[in-house]
Amino acid sequence: MWWPAPAEIGGIGEVVETDDDVTVQVTGPPGTTPPPAGAPGWLGEFEVVTLPVRTVFRGDARRSDGTARVRLIGIGQGHARLVTVPPCAAVLEPFRDTARATSPAAAGPLCFAVPPGFRPHYLALTANATGPAAVIDLRLVAELAARSGECTR
Repeated sequence: MWWPAPAEIGGIGEVVETDDDVTVQVTGPPGTTPPPAGAPGWLGEFEVVTLPVRTVFRGDARRSDGTARVRLIGIGQGHARLVTVPPCAAVLEPFRDTARATSPAAAGPLCFAVPPGFRPHYLALTANATGPAAVIDLRLVAELAARSGECTR
């Protein structure tokens, strides 16, 4: 699938905003955890990539509802699926592959079920069907830390 270049690209720690005024900041590197307690049984076959995020909806509720489609893009077999059970559902009010930011700002985990061995590279946020409005490159901090000898996980 071809998309135009995103309007905004950032790295971990940087704030990006969609054209529908959803602001997202990934505040740390991605981590991999077992499925959360209370998750559906099928989730046990997957790993869960957790992104610590801070988000806020800064827009006009009459113009937009603060939703954005979120996709985790990476290397590996299969694809990532947004996890919508607590504690992963605490931020962005996830539903299927879309998420709704709130005002005031909220912080917590955003989680994706991924096949074993999947390596996350980008978090893409799309406010409409024209392609990603904002992309966060999840490799930027990890690559810098690897070069300096620091551990990121």
